[in-house]
Amino acid sequence: MSDFNALQAHSPGLVPIRVYTNGKQISTNSMVFEYKADARLNMVSVPPTDTSLKLCLIHRMECLEKCFRNFKGDFVGIKSLEDGAVRICMGLMGQDWVSDDDDLSKILPPLDRRMTLLHISAALGYARLVFTLIRWKRENPSRILDSEVNPHQPDGLGLIPLMWCARYGHLECGIILAQWSPECLQKRDSGGLNPVQIAVASGFVKCASELEKIQASRANPTFGQSLDCTSGMTILKSAYSIYLPNSL
Repeated sequence: MSDFNALQAHSPGLVPIRVYTNGKQISTNSMVFEYKADARLNMVSVPPTDTSLKLCLIHRMECLEKCFRNFKGDFVGIKSLEDGAVRICMGLMGQDWVSDDDDLSKILPPLDRRMTLLHISAALGYARLVFTLIRWKRENPSRILDSEVNPHQPDGLGLIPLMWCARYGHLECGIILAQWSPECLQKRDSGGLNPVQIAVASGFVKCASELEKIQASRANPTFGQSLDCTSGMTILKSAYSIYLPNSL
């Protein structure tokens, strides 16, 4: 069973309702019931749990699909939620946005705890999804992606995406974000800690060490354009080739 199927009981839509007793239908006519997406899918607990973050990601992806014409992705036959999200993003990457005016913002609900797709992906440690979002923003830019894939934007807890990687020790995600936007390493949370210090405080010494190396080297300045860097991305190239065959 996929993560998506495990987390959602029924797909939104119209379903017939019939009355049964002891296994026998006693109603002569069926009624139509509209099953709507649960508003709680966009509720991130504090502190965030893995399940609440996954539910928020599913809901955000479903809303994002509405910004495109004639596209309907799904999570059928996937091995993980990240695989499904990457596949949908890849499908949307070449699509045309419905609009680029102020009305487009009405399609997406308000951010839950101000966590964007990049925040959620980083908090879950979904390195392939983070990489895909960065590539998508480069290849099919829009105001929506400027907001959803912004490495500098703090959420409701005062954390930027890289800080979530540092807090949970997501090394690969952290390397990608730090290489893409090394200035994020200088950002500080409400407690005055930068991502390296957050990783140390959380007990993730390896993550802190790798981020510190990037901070010292100031990373590859062309990474934002080419999405090609050394260090962690070299390790990830073979894994990403399945999803991003032309990106590296």
